[in-house]
Amino acid sequence: MRLCRQAKTKQQLNAVLDLFLTIEERRAIGDRCVIVRELLEGKKTQREIAKDLNVSIAKITRGSNYLKTVDKSLIKFLEKYLLKGKKVCVELIKSLGTYLNKVPPSSSRSGAKSLGRCLL
Repeated sequence: MRLCRQAKTKQQLNAVLDLFLTIEERRAIGDRCVIVRELLEGKKTQREIAKDLNVSIAKITRGSNYLKTVDKSLIKFLEKYLLKGKKVCVELIKSLGTYLNKVPPSSSRSGAKSLGRCLL
């Protein structure tokens, strides 16, 4: 994380993250960002979220179970930045590199949905 914070430009940060994260890892972070946001919103069932994001119900359940164990201050932080129009999720995903341009269309379906939903 210190290394990421030291990046002076988005291009530099993208290069660092491209070096350390695989395309699948970047996609997984995008998916998790959207899963957490959907769970915090509470407007959909876990099954609906899984179907909409094209991920397993187990992945949604793990996220839900983990949210039940985290500190309330983290929940407030997540609600502030993921639900109230702040750009943390957007910046996180942008900082993870432009993986949609690097992934063949057939393998980026879930990641593309996640990125689009995260960017609103």
